[in-house]
Amino acid sequence: MLNRFTLPFLIVALGLGLAAPSAHAQQQGGERPPMPVTVVTLKASDVTLTSTLPGRVRASGVAEVRPQVSGIVTERLFDEGKPVERGAALYRIDPASYAAAKAAAEAGLAQAEAQFRAADREKMRQEELRQRNVTSQQVLDDAIAALDVARAAVKVAEAQVLAATIDLDRTTISAPISGTVGLSQTTQGALVTAGQASALTVIRKLDPVYVDVTQSAAEILH
Repeated sequence: MLNRFTLPFLIVALGLGLAAPSAHAQQQGGERPPMPVTVVTLKASDVTLTSTLPGRVRASGVAEVRPQVSGIVTERLFDEGKPVERGAALYRIDPASYAAAKAAAEAGLAQAEAQFRAADREKMRQEELRQRNVTSQQVLDDAIAALDVARAAVKVAEAQVLAATIDLDRTTISAPISGTVGLSQTTQGALVTAGQASALTVIRKLDPVYVDVTQSAAEILH
């Protein structure tokens, strides 16, 4: 009788034992750990676009140096390829003839001023004589006219002195702009003429410089 009940009990116990691990495995499968996630944060930023274009660099200023008076070059006062400041002396032309012309103009001015003073005194004398009715009105009018002529002669002489002074100053050829001076196209002892076609040298202003580039409309809009 004991053996009859023992076998079914063992079968039931074995079934429960097999079922328990299966349920435990199913419970573990439902609680899987979270998967790793990569997060990327986006934000706006400036992006530099570059493009290679053909171009040409040129000076922001160019001045061709020419003489304004004629004469023999006696000095070159600059180093080729070096920077120069505006107003710096570049060349000197023999000033002898221009100094003589200025001296002659100054002498002419002195003579004109002396004639003016004499005419002024004569006009005043004729006015006094006219008041005493010693001289005629015509003589007084002539004295007044002579004074006007003498005054005009003084102005002409002053203009001649100014012109002679300008020419004498121009025997020193100065830099019209600041920049880098190029090669000298003349030498000491050479004869130069006022307003000649060929430049004595060229000055280029390299600070700043300009860059000329060619770019199509499509590339600009892009």
